[in-house]
Amino acid sequence: MVKNKINMRILSHIFCFNIVFITLFLFGCADDEQWEDQKTSPVINPSWFYALDYPTADGNSWQYIRSDKRYTYTLKVIGTKNISGSTVRMLVSNSDIPVDYTGALYGVPVRNYMFTKDIDQYKEYAFDLWIASWNDTYFQRYLPERIAWSFPLYKDKEWIVTKLYTEPRFTYIRKVVSDNERISVPAGDYTQVFVVEESVFTETQQNLGVISTYWLVKGVGIIKYQYTDFSLLLDVTYELGKFSENL
Repeated sequence: MVKNKINMRILSHIFCFNIVFITLFLFGCADDEQWEDQKTSPVINPSWFYALDYPTADGNSWQYIRSDKRYTYTLKVIGTKNISGSTVRMLVSNSDIPVDYTGALYGVPVRNYMFTKDIDQYKEYAFDLWIASWNDTYFQRYLPERIAWSFPLYKDKEWIVTKLYTEPRFTYIRKVVSDNERISVPAGDYTQVFVVEESVFTETQQNLGVISTYWLVKGVGIIKYQYTDFSLLLDVTYELGKFSENL
């Protein structure tokens, strides 16, 4: 069930946010470009989670299973695209239902996530919504871009994911609440798991509650995640079933 600390007033805020976000859409199509080699950085603290610990190589794939075992989908890094002069990577999903907070917000699945990663950040630029009735995708640009991961990760680190300057003026913040959890998922048993929570704040810094939680492991990435689907008033959980690395 929805966490106790979720303020029910977020429902009306989310509805307004959805309307504003849709008005910011940009249609786009671009040619693929060769992806540049990733930069590397020295390891200062071996217990921290660095950019190179988050696998994003072309061909890497993750299979996720819903906690009720009734739905499975796959994410895979495939190719690149040019968006307004920026070369971004494509993280492609084969889901035909919403499987994350963004998809649940729009009520349709996200098929393609467009991102970049360097030594400091994993940044999401845009995404394609899958519209079944069109048998096609609908391009959406993050305005501004979302800093999904700010490297390195360590306990109590906090950063702004994105801040909206149009009404409603939400701020999305992620925080590492643990760096040494032990959990089991269908893909196996993991230790030294990082746990990151994402919360929404109003312009007056009122905390509207945690909307997503992620469990990450070095060399694998996200092994479990949970998000609040406000249309169903439920927390939905997916766990890693299999990770395939392109060696």
